[in-house]
Order: sequence, then structure tokens, then C-alpha cells
Amino acid sequence: MRARSFALRRAVVPGGTRRLCGGRVFGRPDPAGEFTGIGHGSVLLGSVLEFAVEHDRQVVWLDVLKENDGGRRLYERHGFTVAGELPFATDLREIGFWVMTRPTDGR
Repeated sequence: MRARSFALRRAVVPGGTRRLCGGRVFGRPDPAGEFTGIGHGSVLLGSVLEFAVEHDRQVVWLDVLKENDGGRRLYERHGFTVAGELPFATDLREIGFWVMTRPTDGR
């Protein structure tokens, strides 16, 4: 039986990058902004996990830039582990994404 999953995805929309969550769009925090490191990401991620449980999802997955160590640490603090990678390249350099997953555990 295949686990029902729930994904956080990125999309480019007018005004910048947005996170898509089960059809809902969440703004992407500015990683260099004044609100970095004060818990807003944890609050948002907690809400996403609650949403996944309420909608009977067994797994939540997301991708994070390999060079985004702070983002990866945030997701690890919330129980996500690296499950794979997505290679990606621009005309200027090779970059990639870590794919991270977390079971909801009915929480």
C-alpha cells in the first residue's frame, strides 16, 4: 500500500518565490532578513504538519537547496531526514536540492 504523501513545493510566481502546500501558497521568508532565526519557520512548519495530519497524510516531503544549511537544519529539527537528491544546474553553476521526508506519526 502506497503511503499518502504531502509535499511542500516551490513555485515562481509574480513577486518572487512561494512555497506551495497542498494547493495553498506560503510566502518564502527572506533568509537574510531581520526575522531570520526567531521561530517563524518553525511555526509555519508546525502548521503545515498539522494540516497534513488533518488531511490524513502519512508523509510530508520537501526539497531544500543543498547550499541552504540553515534550512536543512530547521527541517532536521522537525524530524525530516534526507531521502534523496534532485540535481539542478543553471547556465552559471551546478546546484542541487536535498529531498527530505518525515512521517506525520498522526501528530
